[in-house]
Amino acid sequence: MIRQDGGTLVRHPDATNVVGTNIMTSPSVQGVLSSLSDSYIGSSNIDGIEQLYVWRDGSHPMIVIVGRATETILRRWHSEALQIVGAMAFLGLFACGGLLLLAGQMKKRARAEKLLARLAMTAVPTGLSNRRHFDEMSLL
Repeated sequence: MIRQDGGTLVRHPDATNVVGTNIMTSPSVQGVLSSLSDSYIGSSNIDGIEQLYVWRDGSHPMIVIVGRATETILRRWHSEALQIVGAMAFLGLFACGGLLLLAGQMKKRARAEKLLARLAMTAVPTGLSNRRHFDEMSLL
C-alpha cells in the first residue's frame, strides 16, 4: 500500500527496508500507474521476480497495489489446463471408440440384410432361385 506521493506504508511480505521509502520512481510502480488498465506485468525492483500487479483507482489518498508472481499464477493455470486437456482427450477417445463400434455394427447389419435378401430369393431345399426372384427379374 502506498500514498499518492509514493511513500510505502505497508508491504507484504514484510520488507522493513522498503516501508517508509518513496517507490514512485521504481519501474514497476511507474508501469503500474501509467498502464491504462488495472493490471500490469513487470519485474519487482525489490526481488526481481516477474509479477502481475493489480490495483484500484488512485483517486483516493492511498493506492493498494497487489503483486503476485506470474510463475505462481501460471503454475495453477497450467495444472487446471492439463486437467481440462486430459478430460477432453478422454471424451475424444470415448467418442472415437463409440464411432468405431457403431461403424462395425452398421457393417454387420448390412451383411445380415444382404444375406436375408439373398435367402428371400432362393429356395431353401435346393438353393435355386425361387418364384419371387423370377418375378422381380421380369419387372426389370
